[in-house]
Amino acid sequence: MNRLYYSLYSMGYFVGYLLAVAFWWLIYRPLNLIPSIRKRMERRGLTLESLTKVVALFGNTYYTSAAMAYIVTGPLFLIAVLLEILLGDSFRQLWGENLWLFIIIILGTSFLISYRFIWKNDKYQKYFTEFEREGIKKRVAWTLCTFLYCILFAVVFILLFRYAEMRLGYWR
Repeated sequence: MNRLYYSLYSMGYFVGYLLAVAFWWLIYRPLNLIPSIRKRMERRGLTLESLTKVVALFGNTYYTSAAMAYIVTGPLFLIAVLLEILLGDSFRQLWGENLWLFIIIILGTSFLISYRFIWKNDKYQKYFTEFEREGIKKRVAWTLCTFLYCILFAVVFILLFRYAEMRLGYWR
């Protein structure tokens, strides 16, 4: 769990870095060439150092925790779709009538799992220092595999959900 959490943190940091570079080349640098706009940006504190704060924002553990909730709740939602395929309309009606209850149970389960294995006593900080000492190839491989899992899971979930709804006659 901590390995996935660190991979999601790395992914968030990388996305923040890409956004900062895109902002630098597409917006900041062209505007910096105009003297009046450059003076205004300097007065307001928009510098290269402020762009590094954007990178830190996307590497924030809040976004990482949201992504971790996606990974933990994903299999639970997949089980719900598989039950809809297997049990048919009765499970879909149960799911539809008690949707908020299902969401609260699934998100609560996600929180408890994440709390137990990641956040309790700040375990993730101990693991972050271990993972940062690893080679760059291993960290990149884990981050790419985590990213591919997230994409693949979303595609599989959407296709299975579509199949379940079409099988029951709700979508055409």
